[in-house]
Amino acid sequence: MCVTDYFVPGQCIPVGFRYRLLLRAILPIMLLVAILLCTIIFFYCRRARGLGARSRWLSDALMVAAPFALFVSFLLCPTVSKGIFDTWDCTEYELDDATGEVRTFLNSDLQIVCSGNKHPEKYDTIKSIAYIFVLLWPIGMPLIFLLVLLPNRKALRQRRKTRMVQATSFLHKEYDPTFFWWEIVTLTQRLIITGWVLLIPVEFDAWRIFLGLLTTIGCD
Repeated sequence: MCVTDYFVPGQCIPVGFRYRLLLRAILPIMLLVAILLCTIIFFYCRRARGLGARSRWLSDALMVAAPFALFVSFLLCPTVSKGIFDTWDCTEYELDDATGEVRTFLNSDLQIVCSGNKHPEKYDTIKSIAYIFVLLWPIGMPLIFLLVLLPNRKALRQRRKTRMVQATSFLHKEYDPTFFWWEIVTLTQRLIITGWVLLIPVEFDAWRIFLGLLTTIGCD
């Protein structure tokens, strides 16, 4: 557990859920930026030494960095998104049998109260951060993958191997060219089942199950 969480920080780093959330979402972005910068620096050094095409060294660098960055972000997207959606993974506890008073706590950090008290400011701050990262990872990444595929749909259907088709091959090579976008569908399915269902309040957990089953059946 701790070995896995070393790469996507979790309970092994005792700094509180908010900071673990920040690390989960930001460290992969830093890795992607590092891939891009290292590739650009490498090609710039080649250009300075007179190697390769001097006029298009930058485009060559981007074509080399693109498949690595897309592949890494695709692999990390479900895991990072799950860590973000953990913000809404709360469990309800009954505090008083007589009055029926209940309170919900964050499963990843039971010191954080999700609801049931008058001032859950700490949890509200965490949710505000999580909303930003939801836009970036479980929404933004599938959109990026789709946007890099759509301009190549004509070349894909004609089975032409352009530079961008080859750079994005891991997203479409397993499918018929007509369904080049299907990897995005399966990724979205995984994100719904492992993350988006948590946005449904814990009091309506039956709807979580219903949405998960509907997504699974609908994509099969």
